[in-house]
Amino acid sequence: MKRSDDKESRAGEYELTAGGNKIKGVDFSEGAWRELYEETGIKADALYELTPVIIREEKRYLQKSFFCLTNIDKNSIQLQAGETQGFQWLSEDEVLAISNTDSLVRLTNEVIERMKEIKLKHFKLT
Repeated sequence: MKRSDDKESRAGEYELTAGGNKIKGVDFSEGAWRELYEETGIKADALYELTPVIIREEKRYLQKSFFCLTNIDKNSIQLQAGETQGFQWLSEDEVLAISNTDSLVRLTNEVIERMKEIKLKHFKLT
């Protein structure tokens, strides 16, 4: 997703996520469903937990990551005004290749392995 030029931080940059803040009293997975839909228009069949809750004390927030593997038509993506202004549709190999560069959010080896686990467990591979 390409962040809107109107964003306060990292304006106009690409990121490997749809994300945001969850509402107090709402669990992380419900917040993830909402953010994914708001920023992309994707109504995922399932979200899979990638990481436990991570405490970011220096920035005073909690973080939790989920994985959505989808085969929706890329032409159905709906960008959220003020949040996103574009996107790139990448293959798995392209995501893994750029995750080791400064182009996008870096993926740890643990997260990459968890994504592969989820894909193997939940999706029939050809």
